[in-house]
Amino acid sequence: MTLPAAPPPTADRQERHQQVLARAREENAGPRDWRMWKQAAAQSLIELADASPRMEVLDIRLAGEFYAVYRVIMPVPRWPVKNEVQVGSEAVFDLLYDESWRRVAPPPTMPLGMFFPPDVFHPNCRPAPFPMPVAIPFLQNAPRVAVCLGTLQPNVSVKQLVLMGHDLVSLQSRMMDETDPNGVFNPIASEFFRSQSHEIALYRLGLLEPWTPGEAA
Repeated sequence: MTLPAAPPPTADRQERHQQVLARAREENAGPRDWRMWKQAAAQSLIELADASPRMEVLDIRLAGEFYAVYRVIMPVPRWPVKNEVQVGSEAVFDLLYDESWRRVAPPPTMPLGMFFPPDVFHPNCRPAPFPMPVAIPFLQNAPRVAVCLGTLQPNVSVKQLVLMGHDLVSLQSRMMDETDPNGVFNPIASEFFRSQSHEIALYRLGLLEPWTPGEAA
């Protein structure tokens, strides 16, 4: 079952991306090399969103850690109804990057989270009851779902984290080994998908490829 389709990114999103980027640059703070790293990461995120027909950057904050909120039109597994997984058509992610992660590996669950949908049904996602690192007015009361990307390398790029999150949430990649401490966060979802006799990936498209909600790919 597919839930009602999300509206596509608006026509003026590239113009608004530049406004988001300009505002982030104005508040950029910290040592010079960290400011330059954050600015380059913000630019790469905007370029990725501009190149994708389905991605929209909602906010970037550079005053402390690198922090961004973005939306992707994509299939998302949601909790089953009568043993049938519901498939949403958009995800709102947040991405946090601490300065220390340029030298040490980030914890698997720290860089990436989701604010929508709140009922993600995925082996590697779970509700995380900790507050948002910064106040985003339109998401202030949203629950945050932790997304476990598995073992990460030091200095992993923001662009790579976005692509990994896209592939993970759409079930193109997943970790279903419950003995892995960095893997399964939802054993019910893990068992559910492991019992399926068919391919469980919701589609096989990359973030830069077009997709219409409800369309099989």
